[in-house]
This record gives sequence, structure tokens and C-alpha cells, in this order.
Amino acid sequence: MEESDGKRMTSLEDFKTLRIIGKGNYAKVVLVRKCDNHRIYALKVIKKTKILERNQKEHVFSEK
Repeated sequence: MEESDGKRMTSLEDFKTLRIIGKGNYAKVVLVRKCDNHRIYALKVIKKTKILERNQKEHVFSEK
């Protein structure tokens, strides 16, 4: 995938999962390492179906 300015977009394939650091009803947080620069990040994985069922779309978009 590429953006309009020629830069490649980041995808899940760019990260290696290290471990799960938190779990909730509709999301989990995973510790990952980015393959190109080896930096460690926390990646939040959200279950889209649960968000839509509970009408939480606006809440999730406002969360940082």
C-alpha cells in the first residue's frame, strides 16, 4: 500500500507481537516491535462488531 505522496503506509505486517499487556470487553493492548526500526509500541486492537453493537463509535474516535 502506498499513500498519494509515494510513502508506504504502515500495516500490521510491519510489527512483531511480543505479548498481550491488557484485555477488556471490546479491545486488547498488545506489546509490539516495529520490524524496520526495532522500536517498541503498544498497539490497541479493537473489535469493530462490539463497538457498533454498543453504539460507541464516537467514543472510540475521540480516544487517543
